[in-house]
Amino acid sequence: MSLPSDPAARELAQQVLAGRDYARYRVDEAAWLSFFDQLAAWLEAIERWFDGLSIDSPFQAGLIYVGLLLVSAVLLTHVIWSIRQALAAPSPAVDRPQRRSPQDRARDAAGLAAAGRYLDAARMLQIACLELLVERGDLELRRADANSVLRRRLARSALPAPQRRTFLTLLDTLEANVFRDGDDDPQLYESWRVMHEGLRSGAIG
Repeated sequence: MSLPSDPAARELAQQVLAGRDYARYRVDEAAWLSFFDQLAAWLEAIERWFDGLSIDSPFQAGLIYVGLLLVSAVLLTHVIWSIRQALAAPSPAVDRPQRRSPQDRARDAAGLAAAGRYLDAARMLQIACLELLVERGDLELRRADANSVLRRRLARSALPAPQRRTFLTLLDTLEANVFRDGDDDPQLYESWRVMHEGLRSGAIG
């Protein structure tokens, strides 16, 4: 199949662009040129009228000058006042979400467990337990820290050895359920609930 020649391609493109689908993208240059010509003629007529008025009636022309200056001064004053008011206005208060406490998360976890979502409930209690440890200063952790960092810091934390071992075991089980098994295990939720209660009360588990 041979390709069309350049003149044929240009003619075909012009036919396509002349269609109704492309009408809104076309610019009527003649209409715009006519508009600017009329605007220029109107401004020129005003200039001639004002020149004649300044010769025939200088007082009236002076009044118009003064009136225009007053209007310009009023508009400029209003713009300056508006800018100053905008700069002086207090910034709108930003509604920041209220920080949830570990106890709030424990209540949310209980609600999830009541709905049969034990895996989500266990994850919520894991977050609550970590927040408790961070708040008490027993664990240094940032949101961007990987799980390997979490394990190392838990191993060096001030938690009693039995609690450290239980916490790490629960982490392993939870990760296996989240990323591999996907089991909604009520016993896993119950183990995290006991861990949270032990941390909150200071009991050694």
